[in-house]
Amino acid sequence: MRHAGGGRGPGNGAGNRPIVSKASIRDDVERELEAHVRMRADEFVAEGWAAEEAMAEARRLLGDRRGLAEACVEITKSHQRAVRRTKAMDAIVQDIRYGLRTIVRSPGFALVAILTLALGIGANTAMFSVVDGVLLESLPYPDPEELVDVLEERQDGGAMRAAWLNFVDWREENSVFDEMFAYTSFVTTVIGGDEPVRTNVATVSQGIWSVFGVRPVQGRLTVEADHIVGGAPVVVVSESYWRNQLAGRRLEEVRLDLNGVRASVVGVAPVSFDYPLGTDIWQPLESTGPQSNSRTAHNWNVIGRLADGVPLERADEELDAITARAVLTEPDADPDFLADGTSLQSLRARVVG
Repeated sequence: MRHAGGGRGPGNGAGNRPIVSKASIRDDVERELEAHVRMRADEFVAEGWAAEEAMAEARRLLGDRRGLAEACVEITKSHQRAVRRTKAMDAIVQDIRYGLRTIVRSPGFALVAILTLALGIGANTAMFSVVDGVLLESLPYPDPEELVDVLEERQDGGAMRAAWLNFVDWREENSVFDEMFAYTSFVTTVIGGDEPVRTNVATVSQGIWSVFGVRPVQGRLTVEADHIVGGAPVVVVSESYWRNQLAGRRLEEVRLDLNGVRASVVGVAPVSFDYPLGTDIWQPLESTGPQSNSRTAHNWNVIGRLADGVPLERADEELDAITARAVLTEPDADPDFLADGTSLQSLRARVVG
């Protein structure tokens, strides 16, 4: 507004209005997150997931969506409070000339303006830290560029999960991976902690720990003797589950009931290990019983660690060749349900999207 002396200054009006309302920033964040979830769900559908399961998995992988939105709102509100305290930012933006004259006349005001800019930069930095932690940061495993997600390709060019027998052939016949493992995950009620809880359980084949270079913080990880049909039921739990649900008790004292199976807890995985994302319990796949002997049953996700110096393209070509030989063993199967090759991408691309 105009002052009596003819100059312009911050005054009232725009200088006192919130730059961005709490509702609008929350709406913006929600729209962005929903778009991210839908893109991830579309990827899962392309891999062969049912639409409802794909959307549920995409939402689970994103994590605490509401908490992320609230964090963005609080960052913005903090910045707005700093702007309102100085009542100068709008005037500076609207009239640089007036702002410069004011700074010359009032050196103390210059200090306030600089502090306000610092607060704004800090708010932007905090916002980036949230996004970086969720979407951009490198995977927290040794040599993450060697980690590869392996899918099968359908006759129509779409992607799908692997058949068990195909995975076994890849693992045994390839020369391009140091190790591979298969897994699936689900949510179930687990009994044996302080109270029954529904939590994420991953059924994993032998090889998972060496692929990711994991070391236990308590006890041991599963070994070859655990990954056999008829093996004693054992599980590894996450560090957060051990502390929060098991109160950090001695592992020898703990038994967990998973879908009617009473399992011993043999080890605790470190908090730095989180794969599949959000998993609290890892169960040996092979001990759950014989797997399907059909190459048309595509039930398994597969992750591998490339051998040193092996490019992704070469690994893809070799698994394509193994798959082509493997499907010939089922000449009577409907070709629409058999793999027509493989599709490989870095695990970071799979997780981040």
